[in-house]
Amino acid sequence: MKKQKIILLLLFIGTLLYGESGSSIKLKIIRYTNNGRMGMIPCYLRISDKSKIKSFKIEDYNDIVVTNYSKTYDSYFLVGGDTAYILLSPGIYDVSVYTPIAVQGKYIDINEHIWKSNKYKINMANKDKVIYILPTTNNDGYDGGWIITDKKTDYPY
Repeated sequence: MKKQKIILLLLFIGTLLYGESGSSIKLKIIRYTNNGRMGMIPCYLRISDKSKIKSFKIEDYNDIVVTNYSKTYDSYFLVGGDTAYILLSPGIYDVSVYTPIAVQGKYIDINEHIWKSNKYKINMANKDKVIYILPTTNNDGYDGGWIITDKKTDYPY
């Protein structure tokens, strides 16, 4: 009986220190594999309130998991085939990605510019969410930008 009380007390203390299991919501971000060299160009992830990130891990297309990321924006990046799993406090967030000129590798023959996505507003109030990162395209192929959407699409392209 005394052992059971100690276990219950430890569980209670753990809940106070680390929060209830329901106090975090998982955001899954999928960047599909892209054709050719485009798949190797990173897109850097921005989340509006990075202080509310409780954990972050990336699984690449080879099922290799990377978890040693700090809470600075530029350390979160995805390449084609990566999936990010982010545990967040409930709230409303803006999510966006960008690719600096220095890491584009002169991939496309257009005026150099920072490739940016839309700001995707997401309400992480009460259930896990999945969003997708896609490169923008025109009739000639990739054109130097990103789209974030919650709509699953036929991919890769």
